[in-house]
Amino acid sequence: MAIGSDPSNELVIDEPTVSRRHAEVIRRSGVFQVRDLRSTNGTLVNGNRVDAPVPIEAGDEIRFGGVRFARCTRADSVRELIDGYGEPLDT
Repeated sequence: MAIGSDPSNELVIDEPTVSRRHAEVIRRSGVFQVRDLRSTNGTLVNGNRVDAPVPIEAGDEIRFGGVRFARCTRADSVRELIDGYGEPLDT
């Protein structure tokens, strides 16, 4: 799932700190992973900058620029994990 501010992404985040092609969430061997696409403001998992694909687990906090998402349960689909959970961070 491509994530970014450009309308061509599967998940569009209209926020100034999110790059046009910011990150992607993929599933490999049953494990969800997030990968930064050389975004300007970075992708973080639990406060750590993502430089290579990083597995995400229940309870992880994921940030795309200034937008925070939380993964709720292992049973959620990628869209359910992301839709409705984003909220801008205070700066």
